[in-house]
Amino acid sequence: MPLDTLPDATQEPLKRGPGRPRKQRPASPEPAPVDTEPRVISIDRRVVKAVTGKSISTIKRLEKSDPDWPTPFAIGGHARNNYLLRDIEAYLLKKAADAQAAALAGPQPERGTRTNQSRPAKAKATETA
Repeated sequence: MPLDTLPDATQEPLKRGPGRPRKQRPASPEPAPVDTEPRVISIDRRVVKAVTGKSISTIKRLEKSDPDWPTPFAIGGHARNNYLLRDIEAYLLKKAADAQAAALAGPQPERGTRTNQSRPAKAKATETA
């Protein structure tokens, strides 16, 4: 095809023939009403383990030590190892937001290491004879 016959950006694009007709979709029925009521889903530690990726022993430790961790509850008088899924999701979202805020704040010194500012300067002992 010679260059002088190519369509220019200022010209209208080449039009195609009618081709195969498109399938006509039937009119859709009324959309189903959206359930705005929050669902309450109770999960046990095994499901919490799968959702969070933490071991059951870590989940037990978080129950005792982390004040942000959701409080477990009992169903039927058995051990308190059930949670609401939305509470676990809220915990994970809060931790993710805290981590993002810490990342935006700048680098933090590694845990267990001291910086020069936190260590008092030692006076060098010099022997004078």
